Amino acid sequence: MTKIQKVLFAAAGVSLVVGTQAQAGYANQDLLLNFRNVTTTTDSDVTVDVGNITTFVNTVAAQPGGTADLNSLYNFSAASINTLLGASSSGNVIGLTAAASTGALSSASIWESRQIVTPTGAGGLPTAADANNGTTTSAPTRQTSFETTASTAIKNIGLGAYSSGTVLSGSSANALVVPSANGNSFQTKGQASTGQPGLISFGGSLPVQGNQSSLELQQDGSGNFYSALWSVPNGTGTSGDTLLGYFTFQPSGEVDFSTQFASAVPEPSTYAFVAGLGLLGLVARRQLRALAA
Repeated sequence: MTKIQKVLFAAAGVSLVVGTQAQAGYANQDLLLNFRNVTTTTDSDVTVDVGNITTFVNTVAAQPGGTADLNSLYNFSAASINTLLGASSSGNVIGLTAAASTGALSSASIWESRQIVTPTGAGGLPTAADANNGTTTSAPTRQTSFETTASTAIKNIGLGAYSSGTVLSGSSANALVVPSANGNSFQTKGQASTGQPGLISFGGSLPVQGNQSSLELQQDGSGNFYSALWSVPNGTGTSGDTLLGYFTFQPSGEVDFSTQFASAVPEPSTYAFVAGLGLLGLVARRQLRALAA
């Protein structure tokens, strides 16, 4: 977030912070932010439950500019995550995956994050069109049985975090540390298989691209990374996904979410066209003034 956004956020969002700091426990459709050390895959995971997915999106949308610093809004410490998992500035790669689930076998709708590879919007921020670029697709071919597997895994991660996790230092009770070897940890339930701990696909049930999961942002300290949040309905096919916003994962460990995408950067020819129109307007005004004189 910019300094101006943070000041406005502090002024307008204090009442919201009080109501979102802690969860009583996991509930279906809670959005989980899952952090892990991709470099080792053996450190404990951090799972942050930010509550009901719809409430989460609406809460952020109500902030100035439709953007919020989630570490502040949901009171989980980026510094503590860096201490636990290792800071990206020290050569670690920290993965961030967001996921939610209906949890019901008969209605296995899920919400998932997908990497935005090359932002092309103003200020280097993503546009809505960017959410489909690079290694991501807006609606990968899916099967109901695969979604059911992923939905159940996400639910178990949430339940397991509260039943076996400990509160992350400096954070509220919604941020939990879970040993990666735990049977319900994100590292166990989220990875493609025991032989592919570097890939996140919820037991092989969700698509990955190449040797990196498109579901997970991997912060290596080189700059900001972006990931879109999608609502994925139950069913077979390649349509029906809804784009909800995007995450920004900073080298410091700060995680922002925005419901407002940037506008596309005009092509150089567009700038030239607009400049030409401005010049014509200036000439026309001068001619009118000369006639009036």
